[in-house]
Amino acid sequence: MDKRNTVENDLQNGISRFAARLNYLRGKSKKLSWYRLSIFFISFILFFYFFFSGSTLPLYLTIAVFFILFGILTGIHNKLESGIRRNIVWTNIKKVHIARMNLQWDELPPSLFNPDRKHPFEFDLDVTGEYSLHRLINTAESIEGSSILRDWLISINPDSDVIEKRQLIVKELAALNRFRDKLSLNSKLLSKKELKGTKILDWINTPAEYDKIRRILLLLFVIIPVNIVFFILFILNILPAYFAFISLLYISVHWINGKYVTGNFEELLEIEDEFGKFSVLFDFLEKYPYRKDSYLQKFCLPFIKNSPSGEFRKIKSILNAIGITRNPLVALVLNAIFPYNFFFALKLEKVKLSVKDELPVWLNTWYELEAYNSLANYAYLNPQCAFPVITDGHSCSFTAEGISHPLIRFENNIPNYFAINNRSEVFIITGSNMSGKSTFLKTIGTNLVLAYAGGVVNADKLNSSLFRIFCCINISDSVIDGISYFYAEVKRLKHLLNELNNFDSYPVLFLIDEIFRGTNNVERLKGSRSYIKEAVKLNGAGIVSTHDLELARLAEEITSVKNYHFREEAVEAKMIFDYKIHP
Repeated sequence: MDKRNTVENDLQNGISRFAARLNYLRGKSKKLSWYRLSIFFISFILFFYFFFSGSTLPLYLTIAVFFILFGILTGIHNKLESGIRRNIVWTNIKKVHIARMNLQWDELPPSLFNPDRKHPFEFDLDVTGEYSLHRLINTAESIEGSSILRDWLISINPDSDVIEKRQLIVKELAALNRFRDKLSLNSKLLSKKELKGTKILDWINTPAEYDKIRRILLLLFVIIPVNIVFFILFILNILPAYFAFISLLYISVHWINGKYVTGNFEELLEIEDEFGKFSVLFDFLEKYPYRKDSYLQKFCLPFIKNSPSGEFRKIKSILNAIGITRNPLVALVLNAIFPYNFFFALKLEKVKLSVKDELPVWLNTWYELEAYNSLANYAYLNPQCAFPVITDGHSCSFTAEGISHPLIRFENNIPNYFAINNRSEVFIITGSNMSGKSTFLKTIGTNLVLAYAGGVVNADKLNSSLFRIFCCINISDSVIDGISYFYAEVKRLKHLLNELNNFDSYPVLFLIDEIFRGTNNVERLKGSRSYIKEAVKLNGAGIVSTHDLELARLAEEITSVKNYHFREEAVEAKMIFDYKIHP
């Protein structure tokens, strides 16, 4: 049994175990529901019997026993319901893993981003969108973690040091599937929606009002005892009702300076739950038994050293106290006898100042960890994939053995070998429609996207230098902008030439599908020949697919131009493709 089948069988076995556990818990929950109902009716009957018979002691004992038994059973039932929900979430996590392995798009979470059509490759290589690489890989529970993963995938300036660092962490995380799934489980149990850390950062970055609130609170703490003294003197008929004027002063200070607390409270109470969610997640990361001196332990040091969960719980408890004032009557009573709002506003500002520098670090580390988990989960679900070897410098080399497309089902993928050895090499690929030309271009580009993000690639082996990827594959016209297909293609190819003329950066790897398809045969051949002749002089290498066999003659004139093709044959009146690239 190969590794891939082993992973899928392990996931299926996990689903079966959770299903058995779920049936057991549901059975117990159903029994407890009947027990609670039985106790209620028995107690109800006994209550009326003893009540009308005048038996006081048995009546009180019945009430006491009812509340004790009903409370115990309710507590047990709540734990069972929590266990049921936990098992349901566990099961769904495993099912989604299998859906990712088999590209069952209907079972995956929805796409979060629309591709930027002007990006050098995001739209062309299906990096984001409905049926995209990002959607297949992304396991982040926060929108910020998803955004970081997207940024890694669409980066146009790869860095070998960054890639190496990411690979080391992803390799460790790939083996820790329990760790990754537990984080996902906690996130999903805490919230059905995406975690939102942006509003927390917005709050922490608002100007601190600590000194102002402190001065106001001191003033109110002076007014309160003075007012109490004057009120007592009034009760004793020593002074007139001067306390009324002091009370008016107390109210005025509250009213005039309320802007420092009420507006801030309203915004924070909207994200009160987020602090509770992050405190649970950070608590897990603080207490996890990391392998000593592992790359993951070093990455998670902000959680291990500073215990952010405690600070988040502290903020959550303050917000719970503030939440009481949502009731206007309660707020009026509390603030009438004590400067309640200003007291807790000061506590909140104090905590805010203490975590102002660390909080962005904690959140950003969490978001990056989610992106790492996404890449690691992809590596775990696809054990046939390999980590690429990325070389630094401005060389121009690419070698891939057994390379295939990550967005094609495993059983349908046909692996290929391909190599680029020198700058200025251009590979002209010919073949009929549906023979695999476009898919091959995307296979090369998409695997490089994965490689530069720090993940595994769909290949037995891949060695590559650093390239700036640029694609001209999914060109479309625009009626709104008045741009024809041909004009859109010309603009895109002009942009590519500008990139190729940049000799101060890494070489460009360009992938052009059906070059100049938007014009007639004569103009297409003439334009294609001129374009390729110019491209071979510049900083890059690339692959150009075409239907035009005449373009392949260019290899006779330019040594750095090489011809490849995809074959097809007619068998029983059907076209059969092998999807293998041939020289």
